[in-house]
Amino acid sequence: MRRLGFDRVGASVLALGGLNGQPQLFAEAAADEAADAVRLPSRGCHDPLQRGSARPLQQVEYLGGLAALWLGARLPEIFGRVFSQAGGFALGFTKELGLTTILRVGERLPLRIYMDCGRFDPLLEANRMMHGLLTSRGYEVTYREFNAGHNYPAWREDLASGLQWLFQ
Repeated sequence: MRRLGFDRVGASVLALGGLNGQPQLFAEAAADEAADAVRLPSRGCHDPLQRGSARPLQQVEYLGGLAALWLGARLPEIFGRVFSQAGGFALGFTKELGLTTILRVGERLPLRIYMDCGRFDPLLEANRMMHGLLTSRGYEVTYREFNAGHNYPAWREDLASGLQWLFQ
């Protein structure tokens, strides 16, 4: 996250008084910061290197898989290709996550999604459920499981495949 400057996104949002129930502020700040980090035009500008409907983003840090899909759902015109590793789609919450509700009952979004999760990851069942939800709604999803847990060596295991998919 630090590499893409999302630590600055958090500081900027806090300087503006926090989210105050407006997650779109975070999404917009993240979109602008990601564009700056990879030297792409900011939101709304034509990107001559763009393939498909939107620029990609992948985050590999705490709750990164969940955040990547959430940003895709909030701003599909920018983050239309999502690479989600071991998404925290069910972290012991008794209520359905807002993201799950958006994907389950909202209109189908122009997203292409790559998901992976280790077979020994405590988030495996949640990722299987999200994959099932996405495919039942007609999303284009590439889903992989591999022999690993929930840690950096595990994410590194499938990183090359995910990046290859992301930039194809």
